Amino acid sequence: MLKQIFPGVFLFIIAFTFTANPQENNLTDITNINELIIPGESIEGIETQIINDSTDIQSFKKLASLYNSLNRYEKAIEILQRASLINPEDKEILWMTANGYLLSCQLIDAKKAYEEYTVVFNENIEALLKFGRVHLLLKDWKNGKAVFEKLISMNNSTSNYYEQLAKCNEALKEYDDAIVNLQIANRLNPRNIQTILRLGNLFFISERPISALRVFDAALQIYPQLPDLWRGKGDAHFRLKEYEKSSQCYQQTLTLRDTTAILLRNLGISYYYLNNIDSSISALNETLILDQSDAVAAFYLGVSFRENNNFDDAIKYLIRSKELFNNEYLSEIYVQLGTAYQSKKDYEKSVYYYNKALEENPMKKTAKLNLAVAYDEYYADKSIALKHYNEFVKDSASVDRVMLEFAKNRIEQIKEELHFSK
Repeated sequence: MLKQIFPGVFLFIIAFTFTANPQENNLTDITNINELIIPGESIEGIETQIINDSTDIQSFKKLASLYNSLNRYEKAIEILQRASLINPEDKEILWMTANGYLLSCQLIDAKKAYEEYTVVFNENIEALLKFGRVHLLLKDWKNGKAVFEKLISMNNSTSNYYEQLAKCNEALKEYDDAIVNLQIANRLNPRNIQTILRLGNLFFISERPISALRVFDAALQIYPQLPDLWRGKGDAHFRLKEYEKSSQCYQQTLTLRDTTAILLRNLGISYYYLNNIDSSISALNETLILDQSDAVAAFYLGVSFRENNNFDDAIKYLIRSKELFNNEYLSEIYVQLGTAYQSKKDYEKSVYYYNKALEENPMKKTAKLNLAVAYDEYYADKSIALKHYNEFVKDSASVDRVMLEFAKNRIEQIKEELHFSK
């Protein structure tokens, strides 16, 4: 009875082993400044032209472009601001200024400049694209969403627009919309690996591992040697509690030389549920070498040692897990500690930890049953055990059938023993 299949209390906190960051953006692909420089022209030469004719807007633009080419963006903006005083209606100056702000990461100013520009040129795709991405860089998801929806209304066959819109949806926790937009992006460009990974991740977030599995299976037809996809497929099987398949996928990921602490942890847990305890201990030990703060790995290493009858190490790692976890998960750790001490016949500590579990979570059914079993094994007076068995049976909703039948049988047996002992 001591070996229990604890019902995934820790499985739901085991993270997906990779994450595509919905907020990650790169300026290098969105800032193609219009160069006006003629080869051989110099800063000094253009400045001389401006001195000779201070109203020559084209010279100001050339000078700003030259400063941009030297990554001197603030100087370029200064030149463009001087030019705008000469001709405030010149929208090319506004465009170059907006791009300069973006290049120099002055995002608030870039947003204002692009907004002003797109009021006039509201069908300019390049301007709208940069305007939308500035919103994303500022994490202004709502307005970014509106811009990319407009771009899609103008051109619904560009996968990138759907990818950017999905980033906004995801940040706004509009997961169903994000999934739909990424599915469209995937249809338009089925070889974009980042779209595939993000789509799989969103299916995990929305608790749809079967859909995630389909995504990874389809992608593996294109990229059979990509470890991220094998890891994602393994995670899907893991969430479906198909541990034989998850362990095979994780092993394939390791073969492709992709090793992370979370991958090894999930492999170790898969082995645990397959009752391959030696392999579980090996993988979980490797996990803790890579990440000493992994409380889940420490927990499963503890229960794996317990299954191998190595109770001292079981207690060591369960205590370590307790120290790493926050209070939300302490009750399960206390139950496992109680079980380990009970296996060592140290009933006083066993009872202590079961009571600690019930302090953390008075409705913890495994703690109630194990406490009854501990008193049953430890005390000659079975009336205390009977009391706890009755407490367990009283709240029998969602109780494992085997555990419930065991408790009921012991109640009848103890009642009979107490009757004949009178």
